[in-house]
Amino acid sequence: MHGAKISSQSLDASKDGGANRYWTSTTLSSASTTVASTLGLMAKNRRLFVLPELVAQVKGLIAAHRGEVTAEVTAATTLTEAQTTALAEKLKASVGKDVKIDVTVDESLIGGLVVKVGSRMIDTSIRSKLSALQNVMKEVG
Repeated sequence: MHGAKISSQSLDASKDGGANRYWTSTTLSSASTTVASTLGLMAKNRRLFVLPELVAQVKGLIAAHRGEVTAEVTAATTLTEAQTTALAEKLKASVGKDVKIDVTVDESLIGGLVVKVGSRMIDTSIRSKLSALQNVMKEVG
């Protein structure tokens, strides 16, 4: 049933280092009764701080149901649209599923990419190559 409403008056959502966050008078006009009941129960039990993790888990279940997979890509610089599209196509060919790419930038990589798809990780960054070279040189010297 849509149009369910839940409301609370200044319920303590979390205690993170003494800084209280409050959840006040929220109306979920497009939420189902189940979602509204779940959020109401979470608010009542002061568990709203787990909401971001719950949303992430639900998104993961939906993606799995659709046959999609998410690749976490860390790049040294911002990727262009063409680079992102090419990477998605190559990953789709490798994985066999549609791939959604979440890109983060980490300049400490110096160059290259770190790609995580499920339990697989491909590290082509300059930082990791320099680290491997440094380990080899320690063994020689």
